[in-house]
Amino acid sequence: MTPDILTISAPQVPIRTEISLPASKSIANRLLIMQSFNPAMKIDNLSDANDTVLLQRLIQKMHRSEKTNNPVKIDAGPAGTVYRFMAARLAMETGEWFLTGSERMKQRPVKLLVDALRTLGADIEYTGNEDYPPLIIHGHQLKGGTVSIDGGVSSQYISALLMIGPLLEDGLDLTLTGNIGSLPYIQMTVKLMQQAGIEVINQKNNYCIPPQSYSAAHLITEPDWSAASYWFQIVSMSRDAEVMLKDLKPGSLQGDSAVRALFETLGVASHYTEKGGLFLRSIATTATRFTADFTAIPDLAQTFAVTLAAKGIPSRLTGLRSLRIKETDRITALIRELDACGLKATEKEDFVLELPSQQINTNLEIPFIHTWHDHRMAMAFAPICLTGLSLQIEDPDVVQKSYPAYWHHLNDAGFLTRIITIR
Repeated sequence: MTPDILTISAPQVPIRTEISLPASKSIANRLLIMQSFNPAMKIDNLSDANDTVLLQRLIQKMHRSEKTNNPVKIDAGPAGTVYRFMAARLAMETGEWFLTGSERMKQRPVKLLVDALRTLGADIEYTGNEDYPPLIIHGHQLKGGTVSIDGGVSSQYISALLMIGPLLEDGLDLTLTGNIGSLPYIQMTVKLMQQAGIEVINQKNNYCIPPQSYSAAHLITEPDWSAASYWFQIVSMSRDAEVMLKDLKPGSLQGDSAVRALFETLGVASHYTEKGGLFLRSIATTATRFTADFTAIPDLAQTFAVTLAAKGIPSRLTGLRSLRIKETDRITALIRELDACGLKATEKEDFVLELPSQQINTNLEIPFIHTWHDHRMAMAFAPICLTGLSLQIEDPDVVQKSYPAYWHHLNDAGFLTRIITIR
């Protein structure tokens, strides 16, 4: 079936809105894996994102599955976090498991994670291309012990290993090698484990977790700072906008809370309110050039690349290595869809994206934005309409992956949207 198309145009009046952000799926998915080891754990404000709903369903299927002569099929679809977390979780759940995913998932390597799990005693086979999904996992209690892994490819591998660490017979002694990417996500995992009663001994790039059990903790999922980034983008690209992001608080576990400081020179003033929440308002942009390293915050890269291109600020974005193995090749996708809007971006060596000084042509024929099956492509490109250039966005339902209410929230803020159903 051909996906629907959404047309979007800018509000006709200044933006004045309050937003209840979705819960963080990154936090929720980690809490669900921990809860799978101790169902007495309580989770409040669980995300309604597709990835979290899917993970919850797969964990329930894992617990309810009866032993058969054939492996139980666990399908993670396009959800990379779900796939990687479940690979580690199933490796130590007694049974035979066939862990698969979407066609894109079968192009995303899992060798580093599989090799690490095998070192810890896991019995895992590739069923298609070597080093890629799908996997046959013969789950059983794992011995554990000492393992090392390249920390620069995916923090999800590392988080998956950390979360099963306490339940390994000999615990886990994990050393990260190379340049560590997405470190805030690793730190998030450790802090959540500590909140759930787990002792984690961290010295530089080594994590030691003795054998122990998760407690019956009562934990709360924070609002999602990745989702908040699109509202910073909207305020930055508006001459006059005021947005209240409800329930955001200082001291977040999420690395993407760095979005607040990064947008300070891009036209967004913000402050926390006494009643709770973060108030954003448009101010004059002061940046004449922008440079940032996204190694630790890769999910913000698309938001900034689109914002900077549309505002015409010459920029250099580094640390984009992990974008190659996300829902799509996000570097290629960004370059192509910016080009569809008449904007230029160039990839340089070492996963660097450079944006020139440029001006958007609002007389272009309405651009058609391919989302590449990537929720962040849809959400990052939609605010370009604030330049006066209306857009057509392919497959608007892709935002269900992390921010199901995104289009409704844009409508509430005054954006003009219309769904075209293709039959």
